Amino acid sequence: MRKSTRLSSIGLTQAQVRNFSTRFSLTSYAKRVQLLTPEQRSAIARTGFGNLLSVPNHSLNKVFLTELMDTWSCERRAFVLLSGGEIQMTLLDVALILGLPVAGSPVTLKEEEPFSDLEELYGATKGKRKVAMSFLENRLDSVGDVVSDDFVRSFLLYTIGTFLASNDGKVDSRYLSFLRNLSEVSGFAWGAAVVHDLCLWLDKRKEHNVQYVGGCLIFLQTWSYEHFDVARPHLQDHDLTFPRVCRWGNSKSNQRQRGTSGFKDLHDDQVIWKLQPTSGELQIEIIKEALGLLVGNKVLVSAEKCSTITPFKVPDVDSGLQLSISNEVHREDDNDFENQVVEDTPKRLSTCDEENKEQEINLKNWIVLETPPNLTICGDVHREQEMDLENLAESKSSIVKNS
Repeated sequence: MRKSTRLSSIGLTQAQVRNFSTRFSLTSYAKRVQLLTPEQRSAIARTGFGNLLSVPNHSLNKVFLTELMDTWSCERRAFVLLSGGEIQMTLLDVALILGLPVAGSPVTLKEEEPFSDLEELYGATKGKRKVAMSFLENRLDSVGDVVSDDFVRSFLLYTIGTFLASNDGKVDSRYLSFLRNLSEVSGFAWGAAVVHDLCLWLDKRKEHNVQYVGGCLIFLQTWSYEHFDVARPHLQDHDLTFPRVCRWGNSKSNQRQRGTSGFKDLHDDQVIWKLQPTSGELQIEIIKEALGLLVGNKVLVSAEKCSTITPFKVPDVDSGLQLSISNEVHREDDNDFENQVVEDTPKRLSTCDEENKEQEINLKNWIVLETPPNLTICGDVHREQEMDLENLAESKSSIVKNS
């Protein structure tokens, strides 16, 4: 892969770069994680959120992210390059980068969702279904080292509000409906929700010239490192660390003077169009499930010839799998798009229409990258994975096909 000599080189046009504002920061989340006991970490891991406990306290490179956001196409739901190529954020991407489940029931915030006693317990009201991060921080402080349902529920809601769907220092209380039964939390497609939420923020910025951007921006930044050979920090443990957000060094956010707008220099050989799981990653259940979603479509999209994407869909470039965004999505109109802080986060984060069925495959037709067999799972929170690739073939797990 050709090495770029410039920090920015992947853009759509030579339009002037517009900066953005955000309240997204990993600092408070990382500090909260450091306070967890081993028992509390184990309880979080059982919900499917365990990999997030390993995410380092990285800062955002706003120069690069601004230029990347300027290449976003609302119609195509993709980043469009000067070369004409398109690249989308996929379910496999979010599974590899964040280690979140992407298969399962959709995470849908419904307008008609009845106000619950659980919402009231967390300080929300019928007129304002929001829970402040400060309320959750105080609640977690009062819990201390106790491992209880209240602790797990509070921490997960805090994670959603600060990390996965960051907005204005508050989190929608309707998420509590997905956290009521903690044994079912891991059965929701949280990774798909992250991608959909981020797409809505990118749409809002592009269509309405909104300066404030919420959503999981650390995912977007790491996604760019994985796909584009520009502005990359050093790799800490190449191919040996999961989730992939853990393997990149911290980005410097004060390199504005070195940034160049226009993205004029990127070549196709500096783009990784489609992420391929390593042999170690193929043994992780979350990745198996993500790959299982790809098998339903027999014709995979060519990396070099990305097809035009149907509007209002978020497709998976690896397979053409489309994450349906229903017309039922309700997004509140902003009275003043000049405001930097958007008061209401987009209402629907779900992108899955139905649960996906397991598909049978022939392992010899699929690609496995050659990497060392020992995969380091960041932290000690990920459940034990099977380490026998022969068993993987025999179980007919769905693995991404070489397009």
